[in-house]
Amino acid sequence: MGFVLYTTDPNLSPTSEDALKSALKNSRGVGNFSSMLINIPNGQEKGVQLIPVGSIGSKDEFEGIKKISSQETIVAHRFPAGMSGIIPPEGASMGNPLQYNETYYENEVKPMQKLIIGVNAVLLKQLHIQFETLEVPSPV
Repeated sequence: MGFVLYTTDPNLSPTSEDALKSALKNSRGVGNFSSMLINIPNGQEKGVQLIPVGSIGSKDEFEGIKKISSQETIVAHRFPAGMSGIIPPEGASMGNPLQYNETYYENEVKPMQKLIIGVNAVLLKQLHIQFETLEVPSPV
């Protein structure tokens, strides 16, 4: 986790401020967060503050964010959750994997293949893109 070092000290010399900025710029917080210095001479109360950036308050919040993130990713890619190995929430069922496999293939894969094959119009015949057809077993 990175932080913002907020100072309001009018006595902070430009040399000291540059040294702090350089030290913070060359350091790295936990994860993808870096740190930053903000100096506002003669600013408000609390001459120096350390403000955390990117912290998650509790494990419960983290779990909620993680669940939402995985659901949003699956939805964005329009991929069936059961095919991705995501366990459904309590009370929900996985559904029929053969049925959603066939539906996904018909509604997502085939249209995407048609778009990709469209490039064949400008390619030499020996470079044409082809896809194998998926044989989806019928439910018994």
